[in-house]
Amino acid sequence: MEIDIKQMMLQDKIPRFRVLFYDGKCFNTKQNDIYYNTIGKYKEEKFRGNVDEKLRGRMRKINWFWDDVLKYKKGEVDIEYMVNVIDAVYDMDDKKLIENILHKKIMQSIASRISRIQRRKTH
Repeated sequence: MEIDIKQMMLQDKIPRFRVLFYDGKCFNTKQNDIYYNTIGKYKEEKFRGNVDEKLRGRMRKINWFWDDVLKYKKGEVDIEYMVNVIDAVYDMDDKKLIENILHKKIMQSIASRISRIQRRKTH
């Protein structure tokens, strides 16, 4: 978590923070939403047992991917950016997770655009 201490010191009240993920469990998500059913469950599975800094970094990339999907839907990033984000993921399990997310019905328009660009890059 990142916070701006200087900004917090200028406020009159102490802010409350909500835990999104702690000790291998997802919080503050609906059990039936797409994030929980894909990334949340994946993180819960991966964080069982030994957790090293490499795994934490991989999970941060997965969360950034999710944030970037939301930015794409808002028009804040373009499809080329999304292709580069996906290409930056090297772990095969993580890539499979991203593919599963993109094959969800709600994501199909993004997935088809990404696959077209990836095909052009390989030819």
